Formats: sequence, structure tokens, C-alpha cells
Amino acid sequence: MQNKNLKWQQTDIDAGGSKAVSFDWRDYTFEGQGSCTFSDGGVYTGTIKDNLFQGAGTYCWADATKYEGGWNSNLPEGKGKLTLPDGTSYEGEWKEGTPH
Repeated sequence: MQNKNLKWQQTDIDAGGSKAVSFDWRDYTFEGQGSCTFSDGGVYTGTIKDNLFQGAGTYCWADATKYEGGWNSNLPEGKGKLTLPDGTSYEGEWKEGTPH
């Protein structure tokens, strides 16, 4: 019998080269606070619920673009700040991944 509620604290790399560290495994999905590093060099640190970026978190792209703020279903949502590599930034409201 498999345990569907575990604390996953190791680093695993999937076939796509992504890795995740320290999330809870609940009902066969990742949940909790932690960090994911993706094969394209992007890094997400924050809350994951049902395998999605959900709640507060930060995503840093490989080119140094960074978004800090709210997330809903893997998209920026609510208050957040996007900073581009040249230092230009937008801080304000986001809806479904789009600044408003």
C-alpha cells in the first residue's frame, strides 16, 4: 500500500530536468512551501497547492527577470512586482497573468 501523505524532502530531477525540494505530498499532489528549479533555469520559491503556484511566491527567470507577489493557477494574480533585467519594473495589480 502506498502512503499518499508524505513529507518529500529530497531533491529529485524529472525527465524534463526540473527539480523540487521540500514539499508535502498529499493525495498524490505537491503542496506547501518550497522551491522548484526548472530545466530552463527558472526558479520558483513559494506556495504550491495541487501542483500549481498558488498564493505568495517568487519566480526568477534565467535572464534575471523576477516576479514577486500573488499567484493563482500558475499565473500572477493580485498584488505583485515584475522586475526586468535592466531594472525597469511594474508594481501593482495582476489578473490572470496580465498587469492591470
